[in-house]
Amino acid sequence: MNRYLVRSLRAGLFGVMPLAFLASTASAQEEEGGACTADLSPASIRIESPAIRVTARLSRNVGQITAVDGPGASGVRLSTSAELELMAKAAQEDPEEPIALSADGHTATLWLNTEDAEPGSYTITLEGETGTCTSEITIDGLRAAGVRD
Repeated sequence: MNRYLVRSLRAGLFGVMPLAFLASTASAQEEEGGACTADLSPASIRIESPAIRVTARLSRNVGQITAVDGPGASGVRLSTSAELELMAKAAQEDPEEPIALSADGHTATLWLNTEDAEPGSYTITLEGETGTCTSEITIDGLRAAGVRD
């Protein structure tokens, strides 16, 4: 084989390898930095007072969740610590925090207040320290037992 051809092939191969590495790194960063979504369980909740426990499985870690925002029409909001304390006191249990994040940052337990919620399907946003995740939630028109109009 011609030594010029061998040199050209080597130069081409070694020139392409760093480009392939950079492309794979950029792809992984793009994937990690892409839109975060959260699967809620349950995904459909009733109108309750003052809180319902929901588990959110996040597609990526966005740090400690600091807020839950729903569109104004939804009426869905994060329960307050005071609401959870009253609920725990009535049940003679220790109060829970409105938001608890797993050690790996991919699962969050949220207490949502739906007492002023309107039936329908909504997109809510979980705001974290390093990003946001969106999720679909459905509020059905049924009220939990003991909730007054």
